[in-house]
Amino acid sequence: MQVVADRSLQLAGDMDLLTVYTHIGGGHKAAALALAETANASGLVAESRDLFDLAPLIGSSYAAWHLSATGRTPKLYGETYFRSN
Repeated sequence: MQVVADRSLQLAGDMDLLTVYTHIGGGHKAAALALAETANASGLVAESRDLFDLAPLIGSSYAAWHLSATGRTPKLYGETYFRSN
C-alpha cells in the first residue's frame, strides 16, 4: 500500500481509489488505510492521504470546527457518535 507523507498534491494518474482521512481520532485513519489496503490486495491502485496534507486550510478549518462543536454540544456529539456505530 502506498501511503504518502509529503505535501504533494500530485496523485497517481491511474489511481482507482483515494481514501482521505483526518488525524482527528485514530479511527478515521485506520479505516482509510484498511480500505486502501483491501483495494490494493484486490488489484486496484489505491492511496491514502491526510486531509491536512492535501488541503491544510480545509483541514485546519475542520479541526477548529470539530473541537468547537464537540466542546459546545458534548451530549449531542456523544449521542450522534454512538447511534452511528
